[in-house]
Amino acid sequence: MSRLRPSTAEAVEFELNGSVWDVCTLGRNAGEFYAMISFCNPGVLGTEGEFNKHYANPILNAREPDATDADRARGQERSTELSVFVNQFVIRRTNALLSAHLPPKVVEVVCCKLSPLQQALYNHFLASKATRAALNGGKATRVLPAINALRKLCNHPKLIYDMLHATKAEAAADGFQDAKQFFPPGMFEAGIGKKLPTEGQRLGAGWEMVGGKFALLARMLDALRRDTKDRIVIVSNFTQTLGLVAQLCTERNYPYVVLDGSTSMKKRKDLVKRINDLTNNEFVFLLSSKAGGCGLNLIGANRLIVRNPRCPSHASARSEQPACGVTGHVSSTTHSAPMIPTIQPVRRRSV
Repeated sequence: MSRLRPSTAEAVEFELNGSVWDVCTLGRNAGEFYAMISFCNPGVLGTEGEFNKHYANPILNAREPDATDADRARGQERSTELSVFVNQFVIRRTNALLSAHLPPKVVEVVCCKLSPLQQALYNHFLASKATRAALNGGKATRVLPAINALRKLCNHPKLIYDMLHATKAEAAADGFQDAKQFFPPGMFEAGIGKKLPTEGQRLGAGWEMVGGKFALLARMLDALRRDTKDRIVIVSNFTQTLGLVAQLCTERNYPYVVLDGSTSMKKRKDLVKRINDLTNNEFVFLLSSKAGGCGLNLIGANRLIVRNPRCPSHASARSEQPACGVTGHVSSTTHSAPMIPTIQPVRRRSV
């Protein structure tokens, strides 16, 4: 298999989305790893079939849950062999090279209590027939929609309000039947279901304070805008949540830009230039976590707010990695705000 001659091989550094691929990339796509190495040194790994037979298949088989000890040993052996081999001509650049030149990063996890409205909706959900049926062995297909509905409730009650007033009924709304009575009259009527605010649209006074995490975010943005020159990246799984943050920015005259899955590649570049240009009056960069993979280098922002109601550590970490589409070379503070009680999709937990 070894067709590389070190004396003639060219050393090539690959910076893909700010990172360098290594053997662990096989877990994502063995074909892409082979293509990267073949681009660097054509034919050095033989044909793709030979590469899969000698390296990829043993390495991937060793990671299967039912792999035997012999499979794991063979996979480890081939992984080490491949790593030593490709490191002769692929230069790895890790974050350690930048750490000495960056300010210290501070990670703050702030647990937020449910607001009275959220607590009332949550209690209503627990007491509903749909929830009791699901807990007593009902249809498994209703579990994930219920979890997503609770995640929306953690983000802001307006997401539940929009769900209840949608023209097409959602399965996730089953546990919130007859919950319209809890919503303050006239607070959420404007812009039902809108992902982004329309010109002149305003919600009822104090709407941003009826969600625990959202109230914290509103106070943080107010203080940061008033007392600092910081620029903030806000990441969320839900475009509806980003729409609510955009609504807050519109009502308070905060400059902001939005990048989600519907944003074209050309426009993405323009948005990144705007937030990175320190001469512009930009403040908030709203980013959908589902719009990753585009290699965003947000060097103009220095705060990252991850709006994730479950706050798993691996997801928070990925939001700061290039593979997720975000790289903040001057990022100094990361904020994450989980709710109490925590929503766990795999197991129930009492808090």
